[in-house]
Amino acid sequence: MTELVFTYGMLLDPDGFLRTLCSPPARALVPGRALALGGLADAPLKSGGAVWGGAWEVDWDVLETLDRFEGVPDLYRRVETKAVLLGAMGWRVECWIYEMTARTRRSQIGLTPSEAYVASIRRGYEWLGLPMEAFERARASG
Repeated sequence: MTELVFTYGMLLDPDGFLRTLCSPPARALVPGRALALGGLADAPLKSGGAVWGGAWEVDWDVLETLDRFEGVPDLYRRVETKAVLLGAMGWRVECWIYEMTARTRRSQIGLTPSEAYVASIRRGYEWLGLPMEAFERARASG
C-alpha cells in the first residue's frame, strides 16, 4: 500500500536521498499553510496561505525512513492534510505533511537557514517549476 507525502523544504532537492527511494513527485500546493524559514523549513497553519511543494508516492518503509529523518516525534510531527495536485485538474488528495513541533518552532526564532539549505530548496523549486517568488517571499519574511 502506498501513501502520499507532501514535502516543501530540502526533501524537494532532486539531488537528495528521497529521489533515490521513489519516483519524482507531482507538483502540488497545500492551502491553509505557509512556508516559514528559521534555521529549518516549516509549514505552519495560516489562514489564506498556501505552501508549494511536491507530493511523493511512498510505501510505509519510506514513510518510516522519513519519520526518522525528520526527527519524529521530537523535531517534527507527521500530520494528515489535503494537497491540490497541479496539472491534474486540481485534484485534492489526502496526504501527510511534516510540521515542526511547538518546541522546535520556538527554538527556530531568530535563526536563518544556511546557504546550503537554501540552495537545496531552490534546486527543488527549480526542478519542479514551482514559483521561486513564493520561496523568496518566505525567505525574506524569515
